[in-house]
Amino acid sequence: MNKELISKLSLGFGIASIAFAVIECVFALIVIGIILGIVAIVLGIISIKSEKRYLSVAGLVLGIGGILLASIWIYFILIAK
Repeated sequence: MNKELISKLSLGFGIASIAFAVIECVFALIVIGIILGIVAIVLGIISIKSEKRYLSVAGLVLGIGGILLASIWIYFILIAK
């Protein structure tokens, strides 16, 4: 696989992780948001040396943001009740 495709996938998974992390009505979707965030981070790290580095960095940032948002929702759903 070329690294430009991997950087685009990282961006896509990062956006999806944010989208799934924001949906708080179903707990399974929040867990999917965490998984997609981890995938976005891994793909972003793999493709960081590509020509489209900005896509890799955006995927990393969105993946981290998705994990943080999902973790906050899990905290509020499970612990803060």
